[in-house]
Amino acid sequence: MENSNAINAFLERHNFKDIKLEELTDALYKDMELGLKEQDKSEQLMAVMPFPIDLNKRSGKTIVIDAGGTNFRSCLVEFSENGEIIISDEKKSSMIALDREYGKEEFFEALEDKINYLKDKADEIHFCFSYAMKNMPDGDAQVLTFSKQVRAKAVEGSYIGKELKQILEERGWTTVKKIKVINDTVACLLSGLSLDSLEYDSYIGFILGTGINNAYIEKGEIAKVHDELKERIVVCECGMFRSMDLSDFDKALDSKSTNPGCSLLEKMCSGAYIGKIAQLAIMAACKDNLFSYSFAKNFEMLRDLSAYQIDLYLNGYATSENVLENVCVLGDSKDRQLLTELLKQIIMRSAKITAAVIGATVLKSKPSKNKKVCITCNGSTFWKTFGLKKSVEELLYQELTEKHTINFDIIRVENDITVGTAIS
Repeated sequence: MENSNAINAFLERHNFKDIKLEELTDALYKDMELGLKEQDKSEQLMAVMPFPIDLNKRSGKTIVIDAGGTNFRSCLVEFSENGEIIISDEKKSSMIALDREYGKEEFFEALEDKINYLKDKADEIHFCFSYAMKNMPDGDAQVLTFSKQVRAKAVEGSYIGKELKQILEERGWTTVKKIKVINDTVACLLSGLSLDSLEYDSYIGFILGTGINNAYIEKGEIAKVHDELKERIVVCECGMFRSMDLSDFDKALDSKSTNPGCSLLEKMCSGAYIGKIAQLAIMAACKDNLFSYSFAKNFEMLRDLSAYQIDLYLNGYATSENVLENVCVLGDSKDRQLLTELLKQIIMRSAKITAAVIGATVLKSKPSKNKKVCITCNGSTFWKTFGLKKSVEELLYQELTEKHTINFDIIRVENDITVGTAIS
């Protein structure tokens, strides 16, 4: 109790406020509603795809690209006559433009370099692009802004499919006739749909990995979309939500990021930033003399604390990579308890933000009574962060089931992004 009180007082001094779940859920919901009417709200909601989708029309081979937050994946997907999805020629590497600033032509040339081994193996490319973009009626998409520390400012405003196709033709590709670009949360949502379960009334796609995003099925007309569709898939770009109370640590992290003032919600809870927030908080706690002199001296030598290293510590794994445990061993008895409490509070804040995002998204999908919502979740931060998934499920039960009598399943689909991208 004494250690909890000390950490709570420390966090309060640094404006690290407790998230009020109902308040944040309501704020996100209202921002989503405004986002369907206007262009200048935190979340840049985009209606991206008519719904429902006929999954029976898929056949032949498709090249699938997944440009994620940290990783870049590519493969060949074949749809067999019996409906089976066969994935082959899969390669994984690091995402483009994480190391330095890239020019536009350089970016798309680097993209072709990564997929050149699939040259002319299919006549369509389905491209999952995990950044804010505006989808076009022809299946292309315009880049709005990058996040997750990707550095390619010159690419913003470009049409992804058009630019990539031009590079492919210049480098001798002959078979690709169409490039379709979708968001990763749409792919995530569609992968849940591929399970073909009749018990679900609606579907949500949610990602908490390097970054955070969400997608859902909007029922009814959308003011800023001039068509007669009754349903469509909408991407929310929740990571761009900016009406948040920032702690001293959040402000310090944001000021040093590649896009200050942008993607504030994402910087408070996603995998690319949890380790950075924790490092700033622990450093501040050392300066406030919460930890012993020995702990503070040894922690000062650590660089780039990651979410993975936090998990190693909280799970008590005995490995040389468990750098926080190594620091604690050199400190005194109270250091371990204080550190554990501080890290759990940081993870709980992430869990509350996650629950608010999912809760608002489910409510926006307007599910029917006595029906379930399928929430397909992707991302190692969601599935692997110590205690996060369990906390999110408990918070969602309170927010959705107890308050609104909405039932839900949180599911994981194998190869979800690849499957969802292929069937889009």
